[in-house]
Amino acid sequence: DCLNLTCSSKLGSVYSRVGPGDWKKLGGTQPFGGELFAIAAKGADVVVSTATAVYRYDGQAWAAISTSGINGPIRDLRHCGQSLYGAGVGGTFFKGSSTLLQSQGTIGSQNLYSIHCPNESELWVAGSSSLFQKNGTGLWTARNSATVKHADYRAVWSPGQGEAFAFGDSRYGTYWNT
Repeated sequence: DCLNLTCSSKLGSVYSRVGPGDWKKLGGTQPFGGELFAIAAKGADVVVSTATAVYRYDGQAWAAISTSGINGPIRDLRHCGQSLYGAGVGGTFFKGSSTLLQSQGTIGSQNLYSIHCPNESELWVAGSSSLFQKNGTGLWTARNSATVKHADYRAVWSPGQGEAFAFGDSRYGTYWNT
């Protein structure tokens, strides 16, 4: 919700649908106090990120979770198998669970906005002029080509092993097939 006419100040809230056209705040009072940047849900477990913290709703109440290395908002959160991943400013990447999220260093140096995992062993991340892929325990690979000028991607989706679509702040998307 915008807190002023110019929408320069925002207050994020998480709602759940309790019936047709009937929504209520998830868990009652929410401790965020500012803008929300990402949300991930798995069963009754809901995780959201603010500019400086990550919060979890465990089906009963909201609480901040333990984190390391957050230096700006985590722009996307994604459950992949048993792990929770996060991507954010300056190429920061996080891995953990809905109770502990730890920095895994950076992937490139550009802001990251989206994560997708077509299966538990393959990850794709996209962001400002960047698209990366990781298989299993291998290293991240920048997906570059002389014929592709990457846009400022805001979403990545992979239909299956070795391929991804990235879309964002441009007129066209990119399809990548390794």
